[in-house]
Amino acid sequence: MAGGVVGFGESYDESAYRELDEEMGIRNTPLTHITTFSYSVHTHHPETCTTNWRLIGILYDCVYDGPVTKQDEEVAEVLLLSEQQILAREHDITPDGMFAFRTYLTTSRTTAK
Repeated sequence: MAGGVVGFGESYDESAYRELDEEMGIRNTPLTHITTFSYSVHTHHPETCTTNWRLIGILYDCVYDGPVTKQDEEVAEVLLLSEQQILAREHDITPDGMFAFRTYLTTSRTTAK
């Protein structure tokens, strides 16, 4: 699952293609828009501060069977994992990443029916 931030003046689609290329070296592969979601976090630390933030995520899907080349500066490793393996490694994945993955599972199962 590649991800990133939309650059100034960049469309969501442009950002998705750019991140997929930068992080995994995947180019010229059609992306299908799955859904848009919102993820909010509210934290309160009595000794520091209260933090509120929200991200808007756009989920895309693609089918690709070529080589993957990771971006060393941002990507520690690329793993090919099953749904069950990803869920079992939840503690290794950021909360917003898991939320995006669960949203993908729910949405893709709903639209596949």
